[in-house]
Amino acid sequence: MKTRAEVNELKENWQADPCWDLEDTEGFEDYRKELAAFRLSYEYELEKTSLIKDLEDKIRAREMEINDLRRSVRILKESRFNDKN
Repeated sequence: MKTRAEVNELKENWQADPCWDLEDTEGFEDYRKELAAFRLSYEYELEKTSLIKDLEDKIRAREMEINDLRRSVRILKESRFNDKN
């Protein structure tokens, strides 16, 4: 049976390069459920972070569009005012 330090080291190594199913690591069969839960939790957090970033990017883009529209409206209003004089 592996030590807690070995399990923690495996998790750290996996996080640095998560290119395999952590729970399938040879020699760590006794920790399969723990490792699977760790992998799924980590992948969930990565996905959540990615989604949040995408939404924040979309919000910034919309804010820029709104600012451009406001600028256009202001220019049109000023233009209309100037046309009356």
